[in-house]
Amino acid sequence: MAAKIITHANMRPLLDLLQHESEFQCGTEYRATGKEWYREIVTLEFPLGELAEDRLKTMALIGLNPPAPLPLTGKEGFNAQGLGGKAQVRKDLFMALMNLRDLLPEERGRIIRD
Repeated sequence: MAAKIITHANMRPLLDLLQHESEFQCGTEYRATGKEWYREIVTLEFPLGELAEDRLKTMALIGLNPPAPLPLTGKEGFNAQGLGGKAQVRKDLFMALMNLRDLLPEERGRIIRD
């Protein structure tokens, strides 16, 4: 369905698919099963500097349990100095897409599908 690595550059087709899902249509009586393609558990990865902006953004990105910082390898494609490292957070694809679209600037995040 989607690429193994999802970035700002290639996420548009997935966002378009979401708009056609019954769960997101006004007036439908859709009952989620939990097995929808957009509920797949993925890894959202981003430089730790993104957590320094404000508490609400931090909560939306990582929730209540901060992940252990990891070093940047340079292969992530992030526009980051690498001084602070990166965070990896496991969440469903829908939430990861919303975070990537709304909270992370271009070249400052990616989604890794297992």
